[in-house]
Amino acid sequence: MKERLREIVDSFHHHNSPDMARLIFGLDRDTVYDALVVAPSFTPMKLQMEGEAAVTVLRESAIVGGYLVEKDGRKIAWIKTSSAASNCIDHMAVCAGLNIKKLIFVGAVGALRPGIEVGELCTPSYSIAGGYALTYLKDSIRDFTPFERVEPQSPLADRAIELAAAEGWELKRASVFCTDSIAAEYFHLEEIRSFGTDLIEMGLLHHG
Repeated sequence: MKERLREIVDSFHHHNSPDMARLIFGLDRDTVYDALVVAPSFTPMKLQMEGEAAVTVLRESAIVGGYLVEKDGRKIAWIKTSSAASNCIDHMAVCAGLNIKKLIFVGAVGALRPGIEVGELCTPSYSIAGGYALTYLKDSIRDFTPFERVEPQSPLADRAIELAAAEGWELKRASVFCTDSIAAEYFHLEEIRSFGTDLIEMGLLHHG
């Protein structure tokens, strides 16, 4: 865990239960999970994973859900969150104390350029912050940088592209504009296009 996240989580736990992951998602902080999947609005059942793995519903509501996905001796913790970076940050902070080996973010995006078809798989080359939530991860909330460009720091994307190719899937790199509003984004769509990104989404900036 990065030092800044540790400070944020410690402060959060000072005013809340240290076992929020169990209370909200039914996840056990003493269990070693091979991965944590964070998926705004998506569940393993929505992606029809029951035929490929054992799926256990741990907690479920209209907004959030916690699931355990097991296959070939591996345990994957899966959380469904609502959309928007603020929701993702809050729910991922809740899960920061879990014992996980990898973090996987899964979301749906819209294309801003022609040539990107429905059903294609992408991983961010960079993201443009179209909201304010990212600032809460900084030293001061006064350090707001409008439309900040965020570069992925993890080398895992290259490995994911290789693994996908080995299974016959194409995983593309694409730039993403992160919006804070679905309803209002259409009014600003041409302005959003001027940033030159390939995709638009309402989830979490890919900076980890």
